[in-house]
Amino acid sequence: MAKITLPRAILVAVVSGATAFGIMQESVPILEANPLSAYQDIGGVWTICGGVTYGVKAGDVETVEGCRRRNAAAINIGLAAVDRCVTSPMPETRRAGFGLMAYNVGGSAFCKSTAVKLVNAGRPAEACAQIDRWVYVAGKDCRLKSSNCAGIVHRRAIERTLCEVGL
Repeated sequence: MAKITLPRAILVAVVSGATAFGIMQESVPILEANPLSAYQDIGGVWTICGGVTYGVKAGDVETVEGCRRRNAAAINIGLAAVDRCVTSPMPETRRAGFGLMAYNVGGSAFCKSTAVKLVNAGRPAEACAQIDRWVYVAGKDCRLKSSNCAGIVHRRAIERTLCEVGL
């Protein structure tokens, strides 16, 4: 995948030296819609707010403030997975890139990934490149237009770009 230019809000967070949490807070609204009513995502998972799936069921409705809280909690869960599984030091931008990936694929899947093995082995460039492999949803290759999930490919490009800052 080609590197992309980060959207302005994310770039501002990076340039200003924001923490991984701050970078992710700017990224989630760009990467995810923020619907106040639960819906089934392309994988059939009940989702609300900024892609939050934890405890969501059909018929759930949220307020704007409730979505802010849910999104912040999901960001913290993604970062906790990164902090638990990545043992090598990394800049906040890499932590944010991996955190966004963990936020989206789940902490368990992230922790079992080749990306984690490579970054822990001191091979961050190869670890960041692994993000490109995570472009399947419910068995569909999101690189194919007919799969109707191209947003995942764009998301992975942003995650990889953040991961590679400073390499």
